[in-house]
Amino acid sequence: MDNNIIRFPQRLGERRFFSDSDRDPRAHEERRRHIEQMKLRDLQMRYKRSADDGHLKWTSREDRLRAAQALGLLIHKEGRNDATIAAMKSKWRKLNSDSEFHMHRYSISPTIDLANPTIFEEQANKIKTRFVRPYAERARFIANIKGLDPDESEISIFRHSSYWRSPSRSDRANDEEGLRHETADKLAFLLQELCARVIRESDLAALFARLRRIPARWDGHRASFHVADESMTCLNLAGYQDWIDMWDAGPPLPSVPLVRLWHAGLTFPICLCQESCTEPTVTPTAEDLAQPITECEERQANLDIYREIGLVLAPAAADDTCGAMFETRAHARLNVLDDNGEILSQGPLDAYSTNNLSSLGPEHSARVLLGDAWRKFVPLVTLDQNDVEEDLAATAAALSGVTVNSPFMWDITPLADDKQCMEQYWLSWTPVDAEHVAHWLDRARDDRHQPVELLDHPTNPSIPRTETWFPWHVFAQRVEVAIYDGRLEAALRGAVASIREAFDTYESQWKSRMQQQTADRIARLRDDLLSGNDTTSPSES
Repeated sequence: MDNNIIRFPQRLGERRFFSDSDRDPRAHEERRRHIEQMKLRDLQMRYKRSADDGHLKWTSREDRLRAAQALGLLIHKEGRNDATIAAMKSKWRKLNSDSEFHMHRYSISPTIDLANPTIFEEQANKIKTRFVRPYAERARFIANIKGLDPDESEISIFRHSSYWRSPSRSDRANDEEGLRHETADKLAFLLQELCARVIRESDLAALFARLRRIPARWDGHRASFHVADESMTCLNLAGYQDWIDMWDAGPPLPSVPLVRLWHAGLTFPICLCQESCTEPTVTPTAEDLAQPITECEERQANLDIYREIGLVLAPAAADDTCGAMFETRAHARLNVLDDNGEILSQGPLDAYSTNNLSSLGPEHSARVLLGDAWRKFVPLVTLDQNDVEEDLAATAAALSGVTVNSPFMWDITPLADDKQCMEQYWLSWTPVDAEHVAHWLDRARDDRHQPVELLDHPTNPSIPRTETWFPWHVFAQRVEVAIYDGRLEAALRGAVASIREAFDTYESQWKSRMQQQTADRIARLRDDLLSGNDTTSPSES
């Protein structure tokens, strides 16, 4: 029996361990804020998602009036910007196709005593809109126009409601679709917060500001800057979300590849050079592409074409706000087959060939990295077998918003209502939200789709194993683990450091060239003042 006795003096002598962060009120406040933001995101999913038809309603009249009172408080709250009711109405009409603000339908004075039954009934008859979304949209609108915190402002309309006290999920959370969306939203939140921290601590906004000021051309495949044509800057858009750019003219955005999603496969004979060659340039010359290959062997080959999905830090919106986005770019791998059809060797194509697949054929060679050496090869047939009429039909279909079934084209905004089917040599950027996390990352790992090398590495053994929202067999789980063990953050910081180091070097050289050029021009403009060109008249001497 003695083994079952708890020794209270011994237990009382023990002290619970508190870390400094546990005692820091600022850290506690930050944790509280993150918890509230997650609760808010759950509610946003409920009133925005199609499963509820966007018709989430307040559960009681009290909830509705408390939300209206919170909106009334926001209207009178001071922010960084002054905004009258008239100015709010005008701005609202501009942003909402001339619809009216109608705040009298959604707000009441914060001084009204709702504990008085008579006043409560009067206000309940005035505030009749039961749908949650109009209140939430107006809370964020007021916050943005007055310079208040949008999340905190929206939270204020929920804080005294039953949704906030008991944020039970709707029935949709019990079905597969609802659970999939909920877990995707949690990973999107983690990715956004991770990227926001890297952006803050690396002062990325200041680096982007420098990139906008100095003419330069970015070579992403060499991670270097070069003199730009026509004095163009390499970061010339205020926001890149839902935008596209050519693969060899893309902006210098810190990015980390996450997964490669199989898009198409082709099988064709090749002539593979026996000797290794130098690393290919980004833009080879026509003579180099057409140069015949000597001492080669004919082989059958499979070409796998992937959409490489990466996490990128970029100006996301027109107000220069930096944030997280998903980046899509092409990736191609060649499998050289033996006489039995088994893979003899395999490796990635060079950047130029990857982004010009449809032009590869007997007259255009390519390079592939087999082992540690680059090898030239020539497809013995043209990869794009379409004739002119078929190409014109595919282009017409793409322009009309129809998805084109082609190994050389894909939808750059696959979740949009209006499809934009483009050639795979375009870079494109989509938001990091629940929908795109589910689309890009919530896929089962198989022989076709591939995690990138970063996610293949084992986790840090010094970090305790952490539970994940996603099961082990989907790509999203590997991304999630890479967040917890620090690999993804380290990779993002390394990408920022690489661009900053390259730009520091280029900026220093550019300033030196410009200073010398300016000095030379000033010297030429002053050459008439040299002592040998004295124009003083004799009468003045």
